Amino acid sequence: YEAELVEANAREAAAASRAALLASLETHLVAELKKEPPADTEALGEWLRSQTIDAAAAPLAARAIMKCVLETAREDPFKMTPILSAIMNRAKLLQLASQPDGADAKAVNVLQANLCWEVQAFCHANGWPTELIKKIFFQLYEKDAVFEDGFLHWKEDIDDTTPGKEKALFQLIEFFTWLETADEEDEAGEG
Repeated sequence: YEAELVEANAREAAAASRAALLASLETHLVAELKKEPPADTEALGEWLRSQTIDAAAAPLAARAIMKCVLETAREDPFKMTPILSAIMNRAKLLQLASQPDGADAKAVNVLQANLCWEVQAFCHANGWPTELIKKIFFQLYEKDAVFEDGFLHWKEDIDDTTPGKEKALFQLIEFFTWLETADEEDEAGEG
């Protein structure tokens, strides 16, 4: 019984430590991204690398980073340009969140799917601005923040509880059709 109690206490302590890390990560990033002029992406990347983010916290950290980029970019969620510009300007930061050094392909897919879930949550919370999720997904693909396998992991995962998945999938029909077609064209060009 004592060993179980020690293990439960260790799990609680680890969870509390992760929660504190994520809170400080969000607080720091929001402050840095709201600065005039905004903080340099390289400096933010160095700061992010200096944080001790374990494998259990990495998906939540990826979501927190995506949330900070989206939330600090929006003047109005119905205006896409600032949001798409923020993704373009912070692509390296999103890549660090979704493709950490030494991560295997499966871990990268999970981290990239978490970026997508955060985009889904953002669009849901803002009433699904017309075509916003589609344009953000195209931008994430274009800037190499999320690869095809990351998008497919997000699409096929039925266990995540982020609200709005059906609406997101409906709005992303064109994106996934394009993704499939682009992949087929790449394969045809290689042959």
